[in-house]
Amino acid sequence: FSHALQEVGQRLDPDWMVVMDDDGRPATGALAAFRAMDRAEWDAVGAAVFTPSGEICEMNRPYRNPFWHLREFARTLRGKGRGGFHLQDQAYRPDAPVTEVDMSSFVGLFLSRKAVRRAGLPDERLFIYGDDQLYTLTMRRRGLRIAFAPKVRFEHDTQARQAAGGLVLRPLWKVYYMYRNALIAYRVAAGPWFWPLVPLLLVKWRRKARDYGSDAARFRHLLDLAIRDGLARRLDRSHAEVLKIAENGQ
Repeated sequence: FSHALQEVGQRLDPDWMVVMDDDGRPATGALAAFRAMDRAEWDAVGAAVFTPSGEICEMNRPYRNPFWHLREFARTLRGKGRGGFHLQDQAYRPDAPVTEVDMSSFVGLFLSRKAVRRAGLPDERLFIYGDDQLYTLTMRRRGLRIAFAPKVRFEHDTQARQAAGGLVLRPLWKVYYMYRNALIAYRVAAGPWFWPLVPLLLVKWRRKARDYGSDAARFRHLLDLAIRDGLARRLDRSHAEVLKIAENGQ
């Protein structure tokens, strides 16, 4: 994403650019719906992302940062979990209004020239996962506005599945990036609340091992490494090393 945005910006200097994963694609009419929007007040526009079977893609559900908004913070504390600050299903209805959000994923995110110039480029060292969270949270902190547009629909043909403990990632090496980068993103989102939050996150994440069956031990090993590197904000571990650790479990 970092290299592509830089390349397109230098070659074409477009008014808007759209980013998507290699397993993501616009649904029929998505680009037309974007063009038809009144975008005068928005610096970025995030799509409503669905699986190929038509379900809302959980890993791409936008949110309003509960550490910045009292209503979302209160709902989360009342036991709503991620449902307290992520957009609810009704926000995805085609006739639902455009909603302002603080985080939108890189599957169907339209970025204005102003947004890229002010926010810069995504950090390529993150590799996968969390880069969209950090980038869009940075945009918001710099005064840019992000819209969630339910009429702009994308499809994400991801292999990740939702289980009792949350998303189950395959291949297993993805676990490292998911949780390392999540800690770095939480630090930005939570601000002074980050360190009190860390113990709760670690307990919750370690429980996810039960969803990995016979790979539970390797999951825990990768998770522990991710936690160490995430807390240290270490981004220089090579992908080859991560692959080796995921394969050998050490």
